[in-house]
Amino acid sequence: MYQMSRIGPGPAGYGLPPTVGYPEHDVRKDRKPMFSMRSRPITRYDTLGPGPARYGLGKMTRVGRPNNPSYSLAKRFSLFKPDNTPGPGAHNNDKVPSMKGNRSPAYSLGMRLKETSRDMIPGPDRYAYDLNIYKNRNPIYSMRERTTQPYALEGPGP
Repeated sequence: MYQMSRIGPGPAGYGLPPTVGYPEHDVRKDRKPMFSMRSRPITRYDTLGPGPARYGLGKMTRVGRPNNPSYSLAKRFSLFKPDNTPGPGAHNNDKVPSMKGNRSPAYSLGMRLKETSRDMIPGPDRYAYDLNIYKNRNPIYSMRERTTQPYALEGPGP
């Protein structure tokens, strides 16, 4: 028996914090119940404070507000202005000559020509075509009687 105590302390000899229970839980101390089993007190509505819409207590817990990461699906606003650089689809790689071999310098001393204004090109909603040009349609007949006379009797004559 004497030799066993010289080996070291037992499993209860270490003061490690527990991994279960509330924060700083000590199993050696007696704890009173957190809730009582009694009847509900009578509520007096004239002594209550502001209504539930006055406080933002929806996310409160018994230890305070949660510090979990917050996510949003809203658009991010950049602090910097975007550069006016062309996108990946703005380049015409098929017009670039081959880079293999020697090439002469490609410089021009002539005057630059003006580009056509994009305002002069009509938009897609400015075209009005008859659909009969594209589709074959059946003849359109009317089986009603005529309600107006073909020639109005307004002028002189019979």
